[in-house]
Amino acid sequence: MLTIVSNAQPDPDPHPRYGDYPTHDAYVEAFHLWRARRRDDRLNDEEHAAVWEVTEAALRSRFTRG
Repeated sequence: MLTIVSNAQPDPDPHPRYGDYPTHDAYVEAFHLWRARRRDDRLNDEEHAAVWEVTEAALRSRFTRG
C-alpha cells in the first residue's frame, strides 16, 4: 500500500485578485504591496502608508455595494 501525505498549507499571503478591488489603482497598489512583502517580508515607509489606502478602498467598496 502506498500513502502520499502532503503538508502543503494554503498560502497565507496569496497573490491579489483583480476582482477583489474597487478600482484599477487600488489593485495596482495591492499588487505592489504584495510584491514588497514577498521581496523582503517587510514594508518600507511608503509601502506601509499605502496599506491603509488600499484597505480603506476595499472596505468602502464592500460596504457601499447594494
